[in-house]
Amino acid sequence: MFNFLSVMILLPIEAATGYLFNLSSGIVDGYETLESAEKPPDILKVITKPFTKLIMQVDKKQMNKLAAATDPEEIAELSAKSMMKAPKDCTGFVSESEWVEGSGSGAVFEDSECESRSYLFDGMYGSWSDTAVGWFMLVFALTILCGCLWLMIKLLRWLLKGRVAVWLHASVNGDVPDITCGETKIPMGWLSGYLRILAGFGITICVQSSSITTSALTPLVGVGVITLESMFPTVLGANIGTTCTGLLAALAADGEKLPYTLKVAYSHLFFNITGIVIWYVIWPMRSIPIGMARKLGNVTAVYRWFPLMYLFLAFFIMPGVFVAVSLWSTALTVVIFCLLIVTFLFSATVSWLQENKKDSLPATLQSWDFLPLPLRSLEPYDRLCCCFKGGADEDDQPKLGGAAAKADLATAAKRLETLDEGAETLRP
Repeated sequence: MFNFLSVMILLPIEAATGYLFNLSSGIVDGYETLESAEKPPDILKVITKPFTKLIMQVDKKQMNKLAAATDPEEIAELSAKSMMKAPKDCTGFVSESEWVEGSGSGAVFEDSECESRSYLFDGMYGSWSDTAVGWFMLVFALTILCGCLWLMIKLLRWLLKGRVAVWLHASVNGDVPDITCGETKIPMGWLSGYLRILAGFGITICVQSSSITTSALTPLVGVGVITLESMFPTVLGANIGTTCTGLLAALAADGEKLPYTLKVAYSHLFFNITGIVIWYVIWPMRSIPIGMARKLGNVTAVYRWFPLMYLFLAFFIMPGVFVAVSLWSTALTVVIFCLLIVTFLFSATVSWLQENKKDSLPATLQSWDFLPLPLRSLEPYDRLCCCFKGGADEDDQPKLGGAAAKADLATAAKRLETLDEGAETLRP
């Protein structure tokens, strides 16, 4: 929600003023000389690379050649080759440093060390297309990822019992104590969130991945050790930390491309910093992304299919539609984007007024009942996807507006009564 809201504000500003482009360009152009540096060390690859090489090996040199190729014949020639490394057994190979006269009988001599290319899926080389291998490895990697996350949650639930949960809750969710000077008390609780930003920043710098930081802390929110309000600044700090990783990676580019990579890295950095200023430093704005995230979580607790639909809509279908429309007409893209922004702001404002100042609205807008059921409730889609029996009456249908979360949770409570005791229950 933080990223979506930041894009909604900064994208129109960037299109109108070039704010991020001009800011990053001004910093990069201010350097007198730019020279490429060595690639920064990757801490995690030292641990993971030996394992990943046993699973799959990809020819990165050929991929880089294909990415840099401009001649159609060269592109066609490189595309015809597999991106997988050909399996190779180093038995009998000796290096120049180890070879002495008479000792290399029957051995194959190479000028450099032979790198073993025997891995788990080397049987796919030559028999599977690169597209088929890519899809297979995507499913394989996601399966491992989901399995590890599931095991991590189970492990955390086992560990976070008794005193351990109390200690973590007190340390992570604790506030900075107020300073008392005589009869004057200086409030310091506001500093706690900024310390959590620094904590998220530091953790991400160590592991060089904001995804690892977020996925490691998210189960702690699920088991009640960290509150959502405490997690929010930690994630913002992780977003800043991952931009520093991008800056280090940008410095590893060639001297000719270094200005471009640095501009992209600085734009990423200032995008997150500006978003933090808007949605955290301005404290009344903090409730917006947190509230939106909580409502999405409540809907997900009721409708288990909703996350999949959300992922496909937010990260595949909508971006694909905008890319297609932008290629056809830039003006049409701007019109559609503005209509979506106006619709979102209108529905959010009316929903807030329905919950807080209902009498100030016209009679028609005091509820969303005037809309067709598929536009104000997920229940019809739920019946279509999950084929639940004995759904609630129409008067009890959850409405996606006003008290949407409360109505949805009420529907979930009715359903939970019919579930078997051994089934996994959803707790709103």
